[in-house]
Amino acid sequence: MDPPLQPFTRTLLLLHVCWLWSVQCLSVHFTNQQSVYVIIGQNLILQAQIELLEGERVAKVTWDHSAKTVAEFPHKVSDGKVTVEQQGATLKIRNYQAADGGVYTVTVTDQSGQRHSAQRTVQEYRKIN
Repeated sequence: MDPPLQPFTRTLLLLHVCWLWSVQCLSVHFTNQQSVYVIIGQNLILQAQIELLEGERVAKVTWDHSAKTVAEFPHKVSDGKVTVEQQGATLKIRNYQAADGGVYTVTVTDQSGQRHSAQRTVQEYRKIN
């Protein structure tokens, strides 16, 4: 017969099990945290890395620029200039202009409503003479 667990040990075990259930496994990040430099008139491509455990799924991916949503997967329809691909992980902006520069935030929402975000700064490439 196994010895009975002490109340303190039972509490620790219960807390550990609860913690394991609450661990968030979904994550989003950019492999490179440096600013992206784009030549005016070229296309901007931002590629986020979305990592999931088996059985997890992404409910929504939004891309924001200057506190405004510019793209959303799967709902927002592309206007032709801005598109998302690879289930929202890739943002493409055609014909980059100076106004397109700034901080872009990708937010991934999982099926339970938990949100995870990553940011990337985009700047105009300027040739140094």
